[in-house]
Amino acid sequence: ITDPNQSLISGNAPEAVSDTGELRRNWDQGTYTINTLRTQAVMGWIGVKTAVLQGVEIAITTRNATVAVQSLDGNPIGQSRNIMISLGARSEPKLGAQAPIYSEPVEGKLFIAAPQGLKLRAWDARAGKMRVVPASYKGGRYSVVLDKALRGYWLFLSVSSI
Repeated sequence: ITDPNQSLISGNAPEAVSDTGELRRNWDQGTYTINTLRTQAVMGWIGVKTAVLQGVEIAITTRNATVAVQSLDGNPIGQSRNIMISLGARSEPKLGAQAPIYSEPVEGKLFIAAPQGLKLRAWDARAGKMRVVPASYKGGRYSVVLDKALRGYWLFLSVSSI
């Protein structure tokens, strides 16, 4: 970059993609995608769409949401034995800027290619502890159902109880 006033993206470009192809911002679809070996995420207007990334498939019905799958042990997600799943959707305070703050549940399905033998746990804010959540394993992938019964926005797919 020699001229900081020169735009590197055409004014009518529908999207921008990083030189590695790992980051993608699509203005037409209203989405942002991260697709690296250790972080795979989609955010924005992702409802009723399926994002197929490296070993992670994200099929969400919540219209505007964020879903991030990340390795916490430094290995690629497909080899990781400690994976964090972060969810986010629309949140609004009850009155003005006062608590409580109500957050829309993220609903849909996740398919994550990872080693067999991991347990899915969710942080339950009401109970103040982790609890086991059902997840099936077939064909080298975990199938995770996301719905309001999760009562949380952070899940861990791991061998430990965290």
